[in-house]
Amino acid sequence: MSDHSFQDTRGILLFIGISLVIVLFTIAIWFVVLHTSSAEKIDRTLQQEVSKINALLIIINEYNTQPSLAASEIIRRICSEKKIYQ
Repeated sequence: MSDHSFQDTRGILLFIGISLVIVLFTIAIWFVVLHTSSAEKIDRTLQQEVSKINALLIIINEYNTQPSLAASEIIRRICSEKKIYQ
């Protein structure tokens, strides 16, 4: 009787171990996929923002605008695009 109980316990522990490995592997895969896609999205967004600011700076530079006015205009445009109110 004790032999049968040991085999049952060993089978249960083996099942739990395999299940745990599968769950941890799945979580690791999802983490890598989501992290990569998030990093790429953030990178694209930042590149777009830099392009917009660069275009604004070129226009502001052409009109010889004071630096404080240029900064104010950049902040105003970014806030209006992002629906942020100051």
